[in-house]
Amino acid sequence: MTARPEWLERAAHEAARAPEDFFMRGRPRGTGRRHSAVLVLVGPGGEGPETRGSDEGASDTGRSATHEPGAETVVLTERTSALRSHAGQVAFPGGAIDPEDDGPVHAAIREATEEVGLDPTGRDDLDVLGTFPPVFVPASDSSVTPVLAWWPTPRPLAITSPAEVDRILTVPLSVLADPRHRFTVTHPDGRRGPGFEVEEAFVWGFTAHVLDRLLVLGGLARPWDDGVTRLLPPRVSGGRPPTKEPR
Repeated sequence: MTARPEWLERAAHEAARAPEDFFMRGRPRGTGRRHSAVLVLVGPGGEGPETRGSDEGASDTGRSATHEPGAETVVLTERTSALRSHAGQVAFPGGAIDPEDDGPVHAAIREATEEVGLDPTGRDDLDVLGTFPPVFVPASDSSVTPVLAWWPTPRPLAITSPAEVDRILTVPLSVLADPRHRFTVTHPDGRRGPGFEVEEAFVWGFTAHVLDRLLVLGGLARPWDDGVTRLLPPRVSGGRPPTKEPR
């Protein structure tokens, strides 16, 4: 079992005392009619990004670990293109908080179990460090609570909901912090926000925002050029044209 890293401890500590504006910076304000939760699942890292599609079996999250800060990985999913909402987008495992859920932590873990085969009552020992304040996602009219957790003994994950998930990605935080993978996204409505691209996965919106805040909280963020601007590719924009070209 691998001890949770100092930077992750620091991120959880700083999140608990950070002002609300820190989490809402650059985001639209609102409360949302729906309430959801996502699992920001961090585990010991390996040599580089890993991806696994619905026809390739399990995602190898159990590679040999290194203790360099930021080498730890975060679990992401790529949504299927057939979904009515957020089709083709990269997301954390998660979903709606059901009436029978005991709050956002229970909901996030349950959804991860349903989507990527997490086994919190058996093989998977999760250490929940806390939650971030809910973030409004206007596209789904939802308030989404990120749940930060450490996974000390990761194992291969597999897609257990192929109707929702097309790929599982385990991406080192150091790769996400690399300025070569960072840019500013121009949203279809003209808003701008952080973006990442790793292993042909275009990360934007809520997911990119939470990753950006996690890097800052953990002290892993590196200077990057926010003047480098990218349009949303058609596969994640839902067919909505951008309002302007980047400069």
